[in-house]
Amino acid sequence: MLQMAIVAIAISAAWRCWTSPDAPSWRVQAVLLGGLLIAVGVTTAQQLLASPFYGTDSVAFGQYSAQLVLKGLNPFTHSMAPSIDAFHVPVTYTTHYLDGRSMLRASYPSGSFLFYVPALALGWSAQEAVVIDIVFWTAAMLLLWRLLPAGLRWLAGLLLSTTIYTSFVVGGVTDSLYMPFLIAALWRWDRYGDQAERTPARWIGPIALGVAMAVKQTPWFVLPFLLIGVGMEARRRGARWVHSVTRYAATSVGVFAAINGPWIVLNPAAWFKGAVAPVTASFVPIGQGLINLTLIQRVGGGDLRYYTLAAGAAFLLALLLLLLYYERMKPAWMLLLMATFFFAPRSLGNYFLMLAPAALIAAVTVRPTLISQAENKTPSGVIITPRVRVLAVTSVTLALLTSLALAAAARAPLSLRIVGLQTNGQKQLVTAAVLQVHNNSGSSVRPYFTVNSGGYITNFWTPAGASIPGRAVIIPPHATKEVTVIAPDVPSMPGISQPFQVYAYTTAPTESVSASDVELPTTETLYLSPPTVETPMPVGDATRFTVQLDDRLGRAIHRAGVPVEMGQVVYAEHGLLGGDASINGSLEGASPVAALTDGSGKAVFVVRGVQPAADPTYFQAWIAPLRHQPPLGYSQVVSIRFVPRNGR
Repeated sequence: MLQMAIVAIAISAAWRCWTSPDAPSWRVQAVLLGGLLIAVGVTTAQQLLASPFYGTDSVAFGQYSAQLVLKGLNPFTHSMAPSIDAFHVPVTYTTHYLDGRSMLRASYPSGSFLFYVPALALGWSAQEAVVIDIVFWTAAMLLLWRLLPAGLRWLAGLLLSTTIYTSFVVGGVTDSLYMPFLIAALWRWDRYGDQAERTPARWIGPIALGVAMAVKQTPWFVLPFLLIGVGMEARRRGARWVHSVTRYAATSVGVFAAINGPWIVLNPAAWFKGAVAPVTASFVPIGQGLINLTLIQRVGGGDLRYYTLAAGAAFLLALLLLLLYYERMKPAWMLLLMATFFFAPRSLGNYFLMLAPAALIAAVTVRPTLISQAENKTPSGVIITPRVRVLAVTSVTLALLTSLALAAAARAPLSLRIVGLQTNGQKQLVTAAVLQVHNNSGSSVRPYFTVNSGGYITNFWTPAGASIPGRAVIIPPHATKEVTVIAPDVPSMPGISQPFQVYAYTTAPTESVSASDVELPTTETLYLSPPTVETPMPVGDATRFTVQLDDRLGRAIHRAGVPVEMGQVVYAEHGLLGGDASINGSLEGASPVAALTDGSGKAVFVVRGVQPAADPTYFQAWIAPLRHQPPLGYSQVVSIRFVPRNGR
């Protein structure tokens, strides 16, 4: 019934918008937004029920930290390791240092867990942190709808229901906790301190920003831009710009300090080490930014610090552009800030996308500007000539380009080549990889190995004979070694039909990453026809299966002589059993049985039941392994239930 009601509301809304010459009133918009909230709520609830685990370590750390607070303990001095098991965080979603260690300490300011405390105090614990994140995301979009100009309010509903955002929130990305406060901080931010302003925009900005900064580090980077903007606006109004900037900064930092104060007082060193970890720690590089030139295209990688320098130069360039070209950049400076994350060694998509709602409100709620001579002055009134502006921007741009050039030129210390794989048969997973590792440098290197599988960095793989990842492997200068690395657990095993790469990290003499080519264990697959056997088969009757050799796109490969095998197994209620059928006239239960493809790339298997069974028998075909290769190209699985000849 609920789904029918949502569909009816959607059809009515579309009819109203398409047939009416006037825009919907705010009451109608509120009703439509309410219906959209219900739809999003139902969708997210279904996602939570389908995947009742926490998708990031950060959300697990947040709820566990809140639990520690309720026990009177300091989260910044306790290990977060128990939260991984308690909230069933997949091991591939945890954060790792370059040496393979997992990050197991509170690594965000205290606002990242304080908002979870009230619900936990009331006894709510199941999926509590994710649900609170969803509530904050919903509140942020409602606030965005209320604060946007009337003609743009539909954007709030669009962002609210966009799959990528709901997936972020349900998946454990905790940025939604700061979102309402950052939106409030950037709403009409140019009115701060303006005595003619009659809305809360005159004073709310630094308070809201201080709360946002107390949740996560991302809003920290917003503050310098706002200080420049507040100073420029104060000077234009004839106010004391130093007073406005100082008051804004003091208020923001004061709110931030008040929220974090108890933990700063209890243990300043522990708080600082945790609160700044994402900014200063040596985490593995990953993301959607320029780092992929190294990770995927294998350009550079010899010194990851150059990417950090490039991100710093890009941030400085963005600040300089706002200061020197204020009138032009005033509506767009949030986009400049978002772009700086593109250069960082960790440039995850949520760093960009979760700032988009705040960038929208910052752009469309400020006063319009005209290009004037005011652009030639700093907040202090110092006149900057066009030549000085061009020189300053050019200098920082050159620093950015130089950092990128150095990042590309810093040769990776190791060359990696995958020369062999081990798989675990019908699970179709890679369990180990044999690597040829060559040291390109003049120093001994101790690499730490991991795998990028499906865009996620797995737990670090252990070299054969070592108990700790990387401990036993040292590659001498200019030497080549063959190293077998073993997957530490099932989630870290890539599928044989899934592209993956092996990475080798070093922490000395420089922090670096070396990448192998993208490995795709198999580009061929098998299709089993018929794909289903819907009726029970009497023993003795034959079922003829045709196996077609296909490429990755499902196109038939016409190749004769390819060895193909078919196996059988019974997944019984209390264990795994061998099948009792006969394949191609073989003995009862023989498995696997081989055949060769003909000129059209097809092989035939005739299956007969020998005796009835309560459980179905499952059949699957694969490309038989050649010398020193694992079996590949598995078909789908087809089940047959064998019954007595009389059907009973």
